[in-house]
Formats: sequence, C-alpha cells, structure tokens
Amino acid sequence: MATVLEMATRPSKRSTDVLVIDDDRLFVAMACEAFQKRGLVARGASTADEGLEALAGGRAPKLILLDLLLPGISSRDFLAMVRSEIAWAHTPVVIVTAADPREVPADMHCDGLLHKPVDLGELVSLAYRYCRRS
Repeated sequence: MATVLEMATRPSKRSTDVLVIDDDRLFVAMACEAFQKRGLVARGASTADEGLEALAGGRAPKLILLDLLLPGISSRDFLAMVRSEIAWAHTPVVIVTAADPREVPADMHCDGLLHKPVDLGELVSLAYRYCRRS
C-alpha cells in the first residue's frame, strides 16, 4: 500500500492542478491529500529540483505552491527558471512560508503569499480560485 506522500508525488495521467514544493514532507502530504479529496490533481516535491522534474514531465500546473526556504536550488532561482520558460512563465506561484513575510523579496514577483501554519480549508479555497481561472 502506497503512503500519502508516494501517492502525492506520482505522476498523474491527468494534468496537475497544484504542484506543492516544500521540504516539509508532512505539509506536502497533507496539502496534496486535502486537494485530492476535493477533486484536484496534486503533486508534491520536497526540493526545487524535484519541482522542476515535475514541471518537465507534463503540462504546467494551474498553481504552484512554493516554500520560501528550500534546500539546493533556492526558491528565488526556481521562480526565475519558471518565469524564463515560455510553457511555465504565466503559471501562478504562491509563496508559503513560516518566515516573516517581510523576508520575501519584492522582486520575486510571486502571485501571493501564505503564512504557515496554513489552514487546509483556506489552502483548498485558494487552489480552487486559481484552478477555475484556467
């Protein structure tokens, strides 16, 4: 039997609605499970490298939730790579962080900011708003 995290990180035959990139595996698993219970296709990644692999594996998601502090490639560099690729350039990216919101550089050009701990109901509502736009 697969764990929630394994199910959340497996590629789906459908396009991904939400890509969750966070080194907190429990947060990724809980968020993806909440999305999937409400009919959204969600994938998770624990590093920016894994997030780039997930993006390369299919169509752009309708929303990327990105942790501000990631190991390896920084969230700033990840966002710059996403914005430089025509296929992903217009994908909404919302930063999710436990850090002080003032620590998010203004020049990151993200589409929103959520402060942890995040209410899962609020997270699902946010995802639905972005998923209905596309």
